[in-house]
Amino acid sequence: MNNQAPLLEIRNLRTWYPVRRGVLARTEDYIRAVDGVDLIIMPGETLGIVGESGCGKSTLARTILRLERPRSGEILLDGQDVLHHKGAALQAYRRAVQVVFQDPLASLNPRHTILDQLTEGMLAHGMIAPAAQRSAAQRLLQDVGLGAESLERYPHAFSGGQRQRICIARALALEPRLLICDEAVSALDLSVRAQILNLLAELRTRHQLSYLFITHDLGVVQHLADRIAVMYLGRIVELGPAMTVLDQPAHPYTRLLLASVPQIGRKLEGAGGGSAMKVVPPALDAGPKSHVSAPQATPGCPFAARCPLVMARCLQAAPQVATVRGGEAKHQVACFCA
Repeated sequence: MNNQAPLLEIRNLRTWYPVRRGVLARTEDYIRAVDGVDLIIMPGETLGIVGESGCGKSTLARTILRLERPRSGEILLDGQDVLHHKGAALQAYRRAVQVVFQDPLASLNPRHTILDQLTEGMLAHGMIAPAAQRSAAQRLLQDVGLGAESLERYPHAFSGGQRQRICIARALALEPRLLICDEAVSALDLSVRAQILNLLAELRTRHQLSYLFITHDLGVVQHLADRIAVMYLGRIVELGPAMTVLDQPAHPYTRLLLASVPQIGRKLEGAGGGSAMKVVPPALDAGPKSHVSAPQATPGCPFAARCPLVMARCLQAAPQVATVRGGEAKHQVACFCA
């Protein structure tokens, strides 16, 4: 994998939302949902993105899909910046990068049959003729473990796990190279969640897919991801091989996430002592502030207000992502204490 060129490369990506106030609705500030993200996804790799709700994970996914317009940065597929794609080039990019959303019922049209929904994209891209709809849809359903009897039914007739299988089949219909899974299993029961994770692992091998797997559940991502990126207030604060990040977390925020995973036999922290780390997440506009005409981030680490290891240096300058001292070269963290 190391000798290959990246499939997708994200460089200094920023997606900000204006905060407008007053009678004239002037932009007075920005919510920095994605603030200077750098990532690489290799062919055949699964990159997990973890973090609390509101940290910018879904905004990052929507920006990659070109559903949101970034303020600055680059998104390169095979070395080409897709933010400038139009017409046929944009259509080819949308075919190469597909998505599976969190709520399968909301993702499917309740008035269309499964047959129509599975083949709509294939017809739009000219991949099949109308006469081949049924056979193409049958192959897709078989690929995700469903039978041909489902073709004429509507979404309400299926369980949550079955609907998510249909959403995965619809995403695979365009033969993508990268599949973005945005909390794709968080709305499912535990037993069904395991089945979908196993299915995704099988499909990755069968179709030579790459995944960007977004979740807040570290217990889920460890079974699928090759690398894990930890996101906090729009920034990547830790990045490395999955088992390294989970077994040897270098950033205090990653440790907070791991400590929040329920485990049988572990005493709950709080009343009986335990960690002094503040567990209340900040507001979405609590990040570094900016001025409209000349954005200038306030100094300091964005995690300083919650960090039990905070030092004077942390309040004066924001740490840059660097290799962990004494650790693997691929294990990086943005923390002075690491």
